[in-house]
Amino acid sequence: MQKYFDTISNSKLFNGKTKEEIEKILPDMKYRILEFKKKQVILNSGEICTGIYMILEGEIEVQKNLESGRLYSILYKKPGDTFGGAVLFSDTKSFQVDLMAETDCKLLQIPEDSVRNVLCADSRINSNMMNIMANTVMNLNKRVELFAVTSIRRKIAFAILNALGDGENGCIDFPISKKQWAEHLNVSRPSLSRELKKLQDENIIEIEKGRILIKNTEYLKEIIQND
Repeated sequence: MQKYFDTISNSKLFNGKTKEEIEKILPDMKYRILEFKKKQVILNSGEICTGIYMILEGEIEVQKNLESGRLYSILYKKPGDTFGGAVLFSDTKSFQVDLMAETDCKLLQIPEDSVRNVLCADSRINSNMMNIMANTVMNLNKRVELFAVTSIRRKIAFAILNALGDGENGCIDFPISKKQWAEHLNVSRPSLSRELKKLQDENIIEIEKGRILIKNTEYLKEIIQND
């Protein structure tokens, strides 16, 4: 566990807690460390949630299989990210998405009784959990908005501005490959590359090894409104 202590202590779940406090909390959580190989299914849609999970190592992909048989990549989660809280406290308590190991990964699993105990005993962690669940809902709402966008250019502008947040011109890092980003936007990789090149040629953005420099934020906003 010591190997992953920095990941745990820097996670949103333990935001505001000192390392000494976390060291006292963890032993009472009855946690397990789960290991998965690349492309191994972690949880299936319909599976009952029995606790919360934190990624200690690797990356996972959240997918949605539609009745038509089409697979949508909803989002990716990285070390320190927590999931399962919103499902655990829902009425159905069952996952509505599939979770797959994008790489070899290790997860920290905290069982439901331990989750409830620590949330009752620690108001800070309780607040952190509510924040995580609220952000999960917000991110899913953004994904719904993105699905409604048909133009590739608008999809790209929408994704960039959401990643940028409330700032003006600036840089953003995409922690996923161009192939993964294309799947996330539900477009082909060649189409994504062509549209990104056009935006670079128009001096709207500049791309360097996965980093995007936004040179004209207002134009990206206009794309969303008018394209």
